[in-house]
Amino acid sequence: MNDLRIQPTLEDLDNVYQLMQTVSGIYRTEDVYHLKVREGMGRILGTAILEVANHDNIRPDGIISLELGNIPIPCAFFELKQEAREGGCDPTSQASLSLRRCWIHKLVGYNRIHLDPAFDF
Repeated sequence: MNDLRIQPTLEDLDNVYQLMQTVSGIYRTEDVYHLKVREGMGRILGTAILEVANHDNIRPDGIISLELGNIPIPCAFFELKQEAREGGCDPTSQASLSLRRCWIHKLVGYNRIHLDPAFDF
């Protein structure tokens, strides 16, 4: 962002404009809002943002994962709110809990990554 030689393309600006229109809209359901925001952010970031349930069936509003072997490693979590204090829960707290739940999962957990020879870098 500090490199003045890098300039956003017209496509970049259009994607941001479309996302701003999306987040300023009013939606009947949270699911439609989440889908549209995930699609817009995915276009900007150049990757899919998926809705994936944790092993305990709790799901963040979006997640970006990288594949390491056959195991998805989460690297970004999204908690989306149409308005402040919507649902009575702070999105930062929700994302923190989603991160914790994912990293203690038996297939992805910290110990598996650091102890399993298949994960040697």
